[in-house]
Parts: sequence; C-alpha cells; structure tokens
Amino acid sequence: MMKDGTVTAAGPLNVTQSDPALASRSEAAICLDTMVGGYDGRYGLVKLRLKSARFLIPAVPLRPGARLRLRIAAGDVSIACEPPRASSILNVFRARITASLPHGDAEVTLVLTLETGHSGVPLLARITRRSFDALRLSIGAEVFAEVARAVPLGLPSGGLQGLPHPHEHLGRLCLDARNTPARSRPSSIV
Repeated sequence: MMKDGTVTAAGPLNVTQSDPALASRSEAAICLDTMVGGYDGRYGLVKLRLKSARFLIPAVPLRPGARLRLRIAAGDVSIACEPPRASSILNVFRARITASLPHGDAEVTLVLTLETGHSGVPLLARITRRSFDALRLSIGAEVFAEVARAVPLGLPSGGLQGLPHPHEHLGRLCLDARNTPARSRPSSIV
C-alpha cells in the first residue's frame, strides 16, 4: 500500500486489506485466494477450499484444483454468537474478533480472523453499533461469521470443464425456435 509515493504497508493482499487504514473505508473488502474442490451441478454451486474453510458459491463449473480469487465486502458479512440452526447463508465460519473500528455514528467494522487451522485468515464484517452492543461483542470474542455473498474475480485460464449448465438445453431450444422460419415452427413455439 502506498501513500504520497511512500510504501506504508506490504504483504499478502488479504492481510493488507484488513489493515485499519483500509478496513475503515466505506468500500472495505477482503480478497481470498481459494482452490476449486468440486462442483454441485444440481444447485450450480462451486465448492471452494481455503485451508480448512469450505465455501459454496454460485458459478459455472471449474476444474478441480483451479485457483479462484473471491472478494468479500465487509457489508456482506454478518455476525452471530451461536451457530445458526436454519439459515439461507451457506458459508458460516468460526472467527475471532481482532479489532473493531468505528464507521460513522451507526456502524462498526470488525476485523476478524477465521479459524482455519494453524493460521487464521482475515475477514471484515460491518455491523451496526446497536448489534455490536446487543451481542456484547469485544476484541477477542469468538463468533460465527456469516458470509452472505462472495464475488469471484475473473475465471482461471482453462478453468471451464465444459460441463453443460443444467438448463443449457432450454437456451438451445430458444435459439432453434428463432432460427426456424415461422411457417415451419410448431404453433406452441411462436
């Protein structure tokens, strides 16, 4: 990271992004480098690994072993003090709060460390000050980080497996219908 032509921080991208100087910004986010572990064709979800953490995200099929960078915005992460029993959030991780940074009058940005084995992975969460107080959060507290959205940044070269999307045949039907002269189309396609 540079400021006025001087290097102010250096290191892995996700560690630099969790630095308080960047974490307190409105657009704060963390980028994580993951590895493709598989694909759930029934639901269109790519299975990703990051140390011992496992992510599921909607995406096209990718080759197992391909690397994929995810961007997770602080505003896309919520905090719970107990593991969720039933939730639509697919990615929930044990984490520890390592810092809390005020963000305006109403919000707090939390710097978290995901518990992923021997070394933690940084993550940011932006919550209201009211939630921070109601949950009695503090530095060092163990929590559950609920990642509502993780955005893949680009696709790895040669990453597509060439597996058809479960609904690919519908696209072909629409193309076939458009390319067929109207008088030779069945009446149900017009």
